[in-house]
Amino acid sequence: MKFNSRKKIFLYGGIFILATTIIYGSLVFVWGRLFETFLGQLEILRYIVGFAALAGGIVFFRDFVKFARYGPACESGNPGIKQGATSRVIKAFKDPKTSTIFMISSLVIFAGVITIVELPCSIGLPLTFTGILAQHSLSLLEYTTYILIYLFFYMLDEFIVFTGAVMTRHIWFAGSKFITIFTFIGSMVLFYFAFYYLIGF
Repeated sequence: MKFNSRKKIFLYGGIFILATTIIYGSLVFVWGRLFETFLGQLEILRYIVGFAALAGGIVFFRDFVKFARYGPACESGNPGIKQGATSRVIKAFKDPKTSTIFMISSLVIFAGVITIVELPCSIGLPLTFTGILAQHSLSLLEYTTYILIYLFFYMLDEFIVFTGAVMTRHIWFAGSKFITIFTFIGSMVLFYFAFYYLIGF
C-alpha cells in the first residue's frame, strides 16, 4: 500500500495472490495424487481421511477456544523464517533503486515461505478433501476441477480483500469475531467428516 498507484498495487498484490494460490494448490494437488496412487480404494484410506478430519477438527476447535479468549492468530511454523522472508520484502520495497524483477522474486519467495510455514494452521482441510477425492477414482480432469473449486473458495477472502485494496487503496481486515465463528464452523465440519468416515461410513 506504500505505492500511491492502483496499477502497482494490482501488480504486486496480484503476484503475491497468484504465487500463493499456485504454491498452495500445487501442494494440495500433489499429495492428493499421492493418496490415490499409493492407497487408492484401500480400506486404510477411509481411516486416514477420518483421522485427518478428527485431528483437523480438534486443532480448529482448540483455535476457536483460543481465538475466543485472546483473538485470532496463527502460531505455527518458525517465526524466524517468517521474519526473514518479511524483512526481505520490506527491504525490497523500501529501496527506490530496487528493480521490478527483484521485487517480484522477493514476493514469490515470501508467498512460498508464508504458505508452507503456515500450512499447519489449516492442514486438516486439504488432507480431508483430497482423501475424499482419492476414494472416488476421478479422472485427471475431474480431479483438477475439484481442486480448482477448492482453491477458489479457500482463497476467496484474499481475493475480496485484494479487490477492495485495489479499488479503495485501503485494506479491510475481518473482525476477530468473524474469524472466530468461522473457525468454529470449520471444526464442526471436520468433526462431521471424522464421524462419517470412522463411525457412520
